[in-house]
Amino acid sequence: MRINLPVSNIEIPLKEGLMIVSKTDLKGIITYVNNDFLEVSGFTEQELIGASHNIVRHPDMPAEAFADLWVTLKAGRPWIGMVKNRAKNGDYYWVEAHAAPLVENGQVIGYVSVRKKPARSAIDATEQVYRLFREKRQGNLRVEIGSAVKRSFLGKLNFFKSMSIKGRLTLIVSLMSLLLLAIGGMGLYGMAKSNESLEDVYKDRTVALGQLAEVNRLVLRNRIAIEGMIIEPDAANVTRLSTEVDNNILAAGKIWDAYTATNLTPKEKALAVTFASLRLRFTTEGLKPALAAFRANKPEEAKRIHNEILRPLNGPLIDTAKALISLEIEVAKEEFEAAQSRFANLRNLAITLIALGLLLALAMAVSLIRAIVRPLETAVAVCAQVAQGNFNNRIDIDKNDETGRVLQGMEVMQTKLGFDVAEANRVSDENLRIKIALDNVSTGVMIADNSRTIIYANKSVQKILKGAENDIRKQLPNFSADKMMGVNIDTFHKNPAHQAKLLAEFTTTYVANLEIGGRFLRVTAAPVINVRGERLGAVAEWLDRTGEVTVEQEVARVVEGAKNGDFDQRLKLEGKE
Repeated sequence: MRINLPVSNIEIPLKEGLMIVSKTDLKGIITYVNNDFLEVSGFTEQELIGASHNIVRHPDMPAEAFADLWVTLKAGRPWIGMVKNRAKNGDYYWVEAHAAPLVENGQVIGYVSVRKKPARSAIDATEQVYRLFREKRQGNLRVEIGSAVKRSFLGKLNFFKSMSIKGRLTLIVSLMSLLLLAIGGMGLYGMAKSNESLEDVYKDRTVALGQLAEVNRLVLRNRIAIEGMIIEPDAANVTRLSTEVDNNILAAGKIWDAYTATNLTPKEKALAVTFASLRLRFTTEGLKPALAAFRANKPEEAKRIHNEILRPLNGPLIDTAKALISLEIEVAKEEFEAAQSRFANLRNLAITLIALGLLLALAMAVSLIRAIVRPLETAVAVCAQVAQGNFNNRIDIDKNDETGRVLQGMEVMQTKLGFDVAEANRVSDENLRIKIALDNVSTGVMIADNSRTIIYANKSVQKILKGAENDIRKQLPNFSADKMMGVNIDTFHKNPAHQAKLLAEFTTTYVANLEIGGRFLRVTAAPVINVRGERLGAVAEWLDRTGEVTVEQEVARVVEGAKNGDFDQRLKLEGKE
C-alpha cells in the first residue's frame, strides 16, 4: 500500500456545492481531473494526469476500504464511501466519494469518481470506524460497498435478503405449494386412516361382536335343546332336537373359525383360546355324549351328563363369551379414541402449518413489497431530484436484486451526470473565456451555422458594419447591424445561391474583398470542422479597409502626378491615424 508523506493535522474545509471529479483508466491511472480537484488537492494537472489515483491517498485510510472499492467496481457496481484524502502540502480533507464504472458501447473503459462535501457527523463516525481498522480492532466489522457493516451469524443465515426478486417469488410459490401439498397430504392421510379405522371397527369389531353373539346363542340353544329332550324324551322330539344340536355345532364351528380369522389383540387371542377350549369340552364332553345317550334311549344317562358336565361347563363358557364381547366393545372404543386422537393431532398439525404458512407468506410478502416498493419510491424521488439538477442524492446500493440493480444504475447515472456537469462547466468556462476574448478583440468576427444563420458577432464586427451601415443599405436596403443575430446571411447578398454554394464546399481559408456603397471590406472565411470531419458552419473575419484603400488611392494619385511632373499634390493628413 502506498504511503504518501508528509502529513499534517490541518483539515482543508470544503466549500458547499464543491464537486471534485476525476476519471481513471481500468488500471487506476488518472486521465482527467476538474478544477475543483486541482484547487483542493494543490496538485497541478500535469502532476495528476498519468499518475495513479492513490496519489491523494491519506495514510489514515484503511486498506480494506480501497480493496472493497476495487472489488465493487470490477464487479460492475457503483461504490459510495467516506474517504480521507491528502493534499500536496500534507493537509487533509474528507469527501463523500461516489465511484462508478464508465461504460461505452457496452464495455467498461474506466472509472469516474465524483466527490462531495460530507456531513460533519458522517466524518466523525467514519474516523472512529477507520481507527478500529488501522489498529486491527475491527472484530467482525467489514467494509462492504463503502460502508462498515457487522456480519453476525444470523446475518450470514439471512440468505433471503441477498436473493433476487425472481428467486424470492419462486421460493414463496414453492413454499406455498409445498405447504398446500403437505396439508392436502395430511388430509388424505387422515381420511385414509379414518377409513381404515371404520373398516377395522366394522370387520374386526362389529362383525366380530355379531359372530360372538351368534356363537353364544348357538351354545345356549344347544343347552336348551338338551334340556328339551330331558323334558320330552320321546323319539320324535329327540330326533328333531338332536338334528338341531348337530347343525348348531357345525354352524358355531364355522362362525368361530371366521371370528378367529379377524385381527385379534393379544388379550382377545388369550380369551379366544380359553373360550375355544371350554366350548370344545362343552361339545365333546357334554353335548355329544348327551346326544349319544338320548339316541341310545338312555335319558337318565343324558340327564346325568347334563347335570354333572354341561351345567358346570356352561357357566364358565358363558362368562368367557361375555368377557370376549366386553373386550370387543372395549377394543372398539380404544380404536375410536385412537382415531379421535389421530384426528385431533392431524387437525392441530394442519392448523399449525396453516398458521405458520400464513405468517411465513405474510413475512415474505412484506419483505417482497419492501424490496420492490421502497427502491422504486427512491428511484422516483432521485429522478425528481436529478431533473432539478441535484446530483447529491444518497442512494442505498447495498442490495443486488433487480430493484437493487435499478438503484445501482441510478447511482451510476447520477455519478456520470455529476461528471458530465463538471465537464460541461469546464467547457462552458473555456467557451466563456473564448467568447469574452472574441468579444473584445479588435478584429471583427462572425460565426454562422450550416444553414448560414448568424449565431455570433463580436463587438468589432458590429462596429465595422454599423459604420458602413448607411453605405451598405444603398445596395441592401434591409441590412441592420443591430439585428444580425439569428439572421440568415443570404439576405446580405444579391446572389445567395453563389454564397451558399461557396460556404457548403470550401475547405480552406477564403478571402474576398468587397466594395459596398463606397466602403472597402475584406472578409476572410474558414470552415468550422470538428474532429470527426463534420462541418459545423463557418467563421468570418471582417476588416474595414476603407481608410487604408483611400490612403492607397491618394498615394497612387500623388505618385502618378509626380510621374507626370506634377509635384504640387500632397497627402491630406486630416482624419488619418
